[in-house]
Amino acid sequence: MSTATETPTVPPTGMRKNGKNWHGTKKAFRPNAGLTSYAKRQEARKHQDAVKELEREMKEEKEAERQAHIQRIKDRREAKEEKLRFEKMAEKMHHKRVERLKRREKRNKLLNSYLRSALASIGTLATDFTRRLDYTYYNLLEKITALNSTISSFQELSDSASTLLGNFERETAGLDQDIRKQISDLKGFEPQIEKADALDQRMKAGRQRVEELGKRLETVRHEIDSWEQRETEWQTRTSRRLRIFWGIATSALLVLVLALVLQTWPPFHSPNAELSRLTALNQSSVPPQSDTWEPILGLDGKGKGSAAGASPYPSSLADRRESLARAGPTSTEVRSGPDAMPTEHNPLKVLDEL
Repeated sequence: MSTATETPTVPPTGMRKNGKNWHGTKKAFRPNAGLTSYAKRQEARKHQDAVKELEREMKEEKEAERQAHIQRIKDRREAKEEKLRFEKMAEKMHHKRVERLKRREKRNKLLNSYLRSALASIGTLATDFTRRLDYTYYNLLEKITALNSTISSFQELSDSASTLLGNFERETAGLDQDIRKQISDLKGFEPQIEKADALDQRMKAGRQRVEELGKRLETVRHEIDSWEQRETEWQTRTSRRLRIFWGIATSALLVLVLALVLQTWPPFHSPNAELSRLTALNQSSVPPQSDTWEPILGLDGKGKGSAAGASPYPSSLADRRESLARAGPTSTEVRSGPDAMPTEHNPLKVLDEL
C-alpha cells in the first residue's frame, strides 16, 4: 500500500499581484536566542578587527594606487605643457638658450623635489616625534597617576595598620588581664576538682542504686511471671471445670426431657391386639343381634309366611353378617351407633391415634 508523501509548503516571496510585498516569516520570540559566551564573542571581535584591519590596508593600497595614477597623469600633463612651452620658446629664442633654460629648470625642479621630499620627511619625523612625545607624556601621566594612587593606598594601608596595631595592643592587654583574672579566679582548679570528685561519687552512688533497682526489677519480673503462670493454670483449671459442669448439666437436662417425653408418650399396641380388644368390648357391651332385633322386628320364628330354615334377620342384615363371617380375622366390626358400618383394618390409624 503506497503512502502519499506530503511536500512542505514554501511561503511565497516577491511581489504580490496587488503590488505589495509578502511579509517575512516571523519566528518565536526567544530572549536568550543568539547569545554566545564571552570567549566566543572575544574571538568574533578579534576576527572582526582583523577583517577591518585588512580592509583598511586594502583601502590604503587602493588609495595609494589611485594617487600614483593621478600623479602620473599630472606629470604627463606637466611634461606636455612644458614641451609645448619650450617649443614656443624655441620658435622665438636660440636653441642653446632654450637648452640652458631646460637644464636650469631641470636643476631647479630636482632641487625643489629634493627640498620638498626633505621637508616632507622632516614633517613626517616631526609628527612622529610629536606623536611619540604625546604617547610618552600620556604614559608618564598614567604612571604618575598610578604612583599617586599607589602612594595613597600605601598611606591608607599604613594608617589602617597603625590603627589595627593600636587596637591589637589594646585588645591583647585586655585579654591578658582577663586571662590573669580567670587564672587567679580558678585557684589552682581546686573547686573544679572538688566538683569532679563530687560528681564521681554521685555517679558511683547512682550506679549502685541502678544495680539495686535492677535487682528489684528482676525480682518483680520473676514474681509477675509466676503470677502469670498461676493465672494461666487457674484459667485452664476453671475452664475445664466449667466444661465438665456444663456437660453434666446438659446430660441431666437431656435425661429429664427424655423421661418426660417417654412418660407422656402413648403405649404402642399391635393392630391385631387392638382389633381383638375392640371386638371383645363390643361383644361384652352390645347384646346379640338376634336377641336385639328379634323383639323389634317380630322375627322370633312366629312370623307369617316364613319358611322353615329361613334367616331370622332382614335380608340386608343377613348379607352383612355373612360378609363379616367370610371376612374372618381380616375385618372387624366396630359399632358406634345403629347405623355403624364395618371397616377394614387401616395401618395408619395407629399413627393417627399417636
